[in-house]
Amino acid sequence: MLVDDSDVSNFLMQSILEERGYSILTVTNGIEALELLKQELPNLIILDIMMPEMNGFGVLESVKKFEATAKIPVIILTARNNLKDQEKAISMGAADYLIKPIDIDDVVERVNRLMNSSAN
Repeated sequence: MLVDDSDVSNFLMQSILEERGYSILTVTNGIEALELLKQELPNLIILDIMMPEMNGFGVLESVKKFEATAKIPVIILTARNNLKDQEKAISMGAADYLIKPIDIDDVVERVNRLMNSSAN
């Protein structure tokens, strides 16, 4: 699942990951993400921090709070390049923290690693 208020970012990440065989769900805000999680349980969530209505930290907190979603790995993918946000995200249970602009090969490698480790 991709959660980003930027249609361009969602399109780019969806294209990159679908090209590599992944099925992708996209939503543009945190409220939509939590609603979709009631119907679909993705194997991985890629989550932006800066979004309207509910930011990524709020989504991450909700995901990790509920037993049905707590084990879903979450990658934070954001333009916020500061250590405080990175430490906060990791302490809240994020599996990884990536900073935009992205390195496509790096993102794919991290997604593959988390998908393989969560399958075991």
